[in-house]
Amino acid sequence: VDGATAWEGTTYITCDEDDGLSVAEWNMNITYEVELEGAPLSPGAVFMQLSSPRNYLPGADIIDSGTSWSFSYSLMYSDTSGTGMSVSIPVSGSYTDEGMTTVTVDAGTYEAWHISSTYDMGLATSGTLPFSRDYPGTADYYWVEDLGLVKEEHFDRETGSLILGKELAAVSGL
Repeated sequence: VDGATAWEGTTYITCDEDDGLSVAEWNMNITYEVELEGAPLSPGAVFMQLSSPRNYLPGADIIDSGTSWSFSYSLMYSDTSGTGMSVSIPVSGSYTDEGMTTVTVDAGTYEAWHISSTYDMGLATSGTLPFSRDYPGTADYYWVEDLGLVKEEHFDRETGSLILGKELAAVSGL
């Protein structure tokens, strides 16, 4: 948010030889603040669990195939910092293999596997969160062999705004 860290924490991943990598849950400390009915609200510590793991990195055998795969789950959000707020947010979308491409990040230039995604989060329809609309997003992920995820960007499909951006800043010890 405005160039400052808005959230940080741990993402829990499952690994299956046949299905690849899937995200199962997050345990985050969220430091941004929003206004709810004129009063400031800062989420603090939150635990977010998916009703079913979201497969985001299948086996490398699909590289350059143009394959798409979909996902649909409920994101169960629980504030663990004391407010007791808990809500379930419907999320659905798809990923598409975009093949290999060159990507430049702070840590260097790499040949990366590009996976794109289009998704929808039912924020407003969840009923209890301070959001005035649902969130329609797109995302791009760049994976480099022996390094992992080197770049990720999420954009709001309606406004074009960058919502989340992260990239590999440095590499050492390889």
